[in-house]
Amino acid sequence: MNSTLLWAVTGLLVLLGLLAFLRLGTDPSDPRQHLRAVKRAGFEARPVLNRSEMTRLVWFEEWARGKPYRVLAQVPYGEMMRTKEPAAFRAVNAKRADFLVIDAAGLPLVAIEYQGEGHYQGDAKARDAVKRAALARANIALVELFPEDDRTEAIAAIEAALSD
Repeated sequence: MNSTLLWAVTGLLVLLGLLAFLRLGTDPSDPRQHLRAVKRAGFEARPVLNRSEMTRLVWFEEWARGKPYRVLAQVPYGEMMRTKEPAAFRAVNAKRADFLVIDAAGLPLVAIEYQGEGHYQGDAKARDAVKRAALARANIALVELFPEDDRTEAIAAIEAALSD
């Protein structure tokens, strides 16, 4: 009985030591660990936009040409708005607008969310609700587009949002 207990305690201590050792290398704020992880990993470039999104970006860029607007793609919400509330910032920081219309000074005017074919998966409705609420609080207009919206409808929706 004593040897069984001794082995159990030894095994538990080894397990705890192993867990502690593994945790030492996982500080999410340590840039040295980030660098080690990046150097170990393989990376390759990939398209930022899918084909449908790229088509719409071309529409929006053509529309903005000659106007006092620019259109950006895949903009983090944490870059287009700020708050003094850390929990609220964490709630939006990793979310991205598919497209963002900005003025000549770089201020966000209209966030465009393209609800493409694969959009409604998992908790998409909850994520969309967070985005809508944050945009409303930041006084940034929202345009939601769908695959069936053609170029004319998409541009009309953006212009309507800008005129409100």
